Amino acid sequence: MTLHIVGDGLAGLLLARHLSEDGHEVKIYGNGQTNTPPVGLVHLFAGRSFRRSELELETFAEAIRYWRSEPLAQELPVKRKLSSGDRLDRSLEEAELPQEWAPRRLGAGWVEYSPGFSIATQVLERRLRDELISSYRQGSCDWRKLPGVRILALGHQAPTLWPEFPWDLSKGRTVEALSGPPLETLVIGRGVHRAPFPGKGGTVILGGRSSPTGPPPEDELEIATDLTQTSHRGFSTWSGHRCAVPDHRPILGWLDPQTFVFLGFGSRALFWLPYCVKATRQSLKGAEVHPLLDWSRLNGKL
Repeated sequence: MTLHIVGDGLAGLLLARHLSEDGHEVKIYGNGQTNTPPVGLVHLFAGRSFRRSELELETFAEAIRYWRSEPLAQELPVKRKLSSGDRLDRSLEEAELPQEWAPRRLGAGWVEYSPGFSIATQVLERRLRDELISSYRQGSCDWRKLPGVRILALGHQAPTLWPEFPWDLSKGRTVEALSGPPLETLVIGRGVHRAPFPGKGGTVILGGRSSPTGPPPEDELEIATDLTQTSHRGFSTWSGHRCAVPDHRPILGWLDPQTFVFLGFGSRALFWLPYCVKATRQSLKGAEVHPLLDWSRLNGKL
């Protein structure tokens, strides 16, 4: 069966690779303009709570299996900054979690948990493009006219599908910075995170407070220094935006017998993609999408 994947960002390319491995003929449509940051992080506790649903725990188990087998992913423990009595701190006592993933208090406003991953996402995307070059149909297309099965992996162009929907188009910023000793943990702060750049050396500061390109503001580097007691010198930046829905879960499922949607991953794409790629492969064989991910959960809002 020929599958037409509309969208050539990291999500579409990763899905295309696995569908090709399943024996499908895959054609990819896109303009090659990436919105993928240089480095992305995977850990269980994004956001301001340690509570996690059964779906998130299942998804994280799939992410661990997947990223441990990827050479461009570096596995590290995570240190997380919190303030005594805040919402994040209170949720730690209420969360029911598998023991091996549960955060451990380190004292003085820090917890530690594992595993976490730092992933060289742009390098991974370039590698996938090279692997799939024979499947490319560069340029725009009217997906409604494509024959057979169309998979819409539209990334930050998802609002063109449902323009009236209240999309969360959050901005993101990454600063590559030189630092001292190699970082041995992912460090998660409020507003600024710090991670090693897999295979490259130096560090990457993610989630910066402003979006313009150019030299990083001094406060970003100062916050990162305060997190790890290591000084930094910024040397390059990336900025972009991530497209998500208000419940911060991806959108999967059949719009009609020919059209499958695979989008809305937002800033947690690397967390969700291994599970969602697997779910999509199963859906093409007739399995149902998890109701918390199926696009029909949003039907009343579209």
